[in-house]
Amino acid sequence: MTTIASRLSAAPAAAPARLLVSDLRFDWISVALSAWLVGGAYLDGWAHNHIGSRLESFFTPWHAVLYSGFLVCAIFLFGTHARNLARGYHWRHAVPSGYEQSLLGVIVFALGGVGDLLWHTLFGIEASVEVLLSPTHHLLVIGIALVVSGAWRAVWHRRDDVGGWRALLPMILSALLFWSIITFIMQGWSPFVYPGAGQQFVPRSNLERDTFQLMGTAQIVLMSALQMGIVLLMLWRWRRLPVGTFTLMFTLNALLMVTQHYEFRLMPALILGGVAADLLLALWRPLRVWHIRAFAFVVPVVIYALYFVLLARTDTIWWKMHSIGGSIFAAGITGLLLTHLVFQPSLPTDSR
Repeated sequence: MTTIASRLSAAPAAAPARLLVSDLRFDWISVALSAWLVGGAYLDGWAHNHIGSRLESFFTPWHAVLYSGFLVCAIFLFGTHARNLARGYHWRHAVPSGYEQSLLGVIVFALGGVGDLLWHTLFGIEASVEVLLSPTHHLLVIGIALVVSGAWRAVWHRRDDVGGWRALLPMILSALLFWSIITFIMQGWSPFVYPGAGQQFVPRSNLERDTFQLMGTAQIVLMSALQMGIVLLMLWRWRRLPVGTFTLMFTLNALLMVTQHYEFRLMPALILGGVAADLLLALWRPLRVWHIRAFAFVVPVVIYALYFVLLARTDTIWWKMHSIGGSIFAAGITGLLLTHLVFQPSLPTDSR
């Protein structure tokens, strides 16, 4: 007969020592559910931008899509966690490597959702640019960014160097969703949403002229930094991304962003910028550091040169050539400087 003492002295069952690693099926499910969540965010953003003055409640069809996307992501991640806990994994390692932060993102989003309900109850519904400044919306976006970047982190942590579309497409789409939720909350600072050099922003005084030009240039520098930051991080980890990666990412991001204010006329600049990025990477193989530095300068220059060409053909540009050329050059310099953060120069060796 088993005694109480023998039970107490028995060693507990050892938890599996090896970290969980996701497979393609798991990554694809994560990406599909993440697309639902990000799509809900863009749909809700569209509603705030276009019918915000008529929104009178937290409980709207747009929120239903957003929060149902969150719910299915939460069930998927916490269901995986619970299942692996039952198998004996430690609670810190009960989801595949890279998805731990996605679990945290679910918690952050839930806190943001409760806060958003209280915020709307106390202060009303945001409209127009207010939707981008609400603190609870910032918390929601942080949660979404953590959730949707799970497949990106998962593939990042794998030791294998398998490339090609089949192996890397979930990671590429995950990075796209992460980038797109950041551009969503920062759309008020995007020259593709608010073209500061266009007729709509013609100044009425010298002060407005200087302010609008500085703000427009800041838009271009900020968006270049965000875009090239994502691109350079991907190139740092994967030197041989499939040809067409950035055409796909830039095109899909442009399609999402255009839903907010219908600036279709400027989309080709981003799409052709992605084509230029892929062509440069296809020509420069194997990639060397000077290739990457040149790449990071040329791609933003191409994007914003095309941007001003398109703007000139569809609008009246009130900026002079000094500001136009300086903004294009500033975009390229921003990308170039970022390469020194991501691809850092080597430290000198101690020769003494």
